[in-house]
Amino acid sequence: MSTILVPVDGSAAAMHAMQFAARLALHDSSLKLQLLNVQSPTLAGSLLEGIGSTVPLHQIMREQGEAVLEPYVKELTGRGIPFDAQVRNGRAADVICNHARSHNALRIVMGTAGTPASNYLFGSVAYAVVAESPVPVTLVK
Repeated sequence: MSTILVPVDGSAAAMHAMQFAARLALHDSSLKLQLLNVQSPTLAGSLLEGIGSTVPLHQIMREQGEAVLEPYVKELTGRGIPFDAQVRNGRAADVICNHARSHNALRIVMGTAGTPASNYLFGSVAYAVVAESPVPVTLVK
């Protein structure tokens, strides 16, 4: 089974990308979707700074990532499209490209614009993925 990697961040563009990838998978039963949310330790840590949280940062990032994945999982559940969903931590473009490489993804389908906060802090993840990806990248508005 071939994998389409679909990085998601909660943005409308990411939902459109997932829906596009789902349509591809509906027409080709050899395709499986791999949803991936990447949490940035820098962003998560800065949000926690000063509030005195006793919860480990990795646990908070995992929970945030699972919350981001939830609407995508709901959208795919029951549609007959094989998929799985994972949360990873790190610099988004690096994690996405490494994940595509290590999981032998056929292609990456992702939104053109992430959340405003991530774009402001880190620049365009989509641009970095296109530049670094080991596989073809389809960008969806």
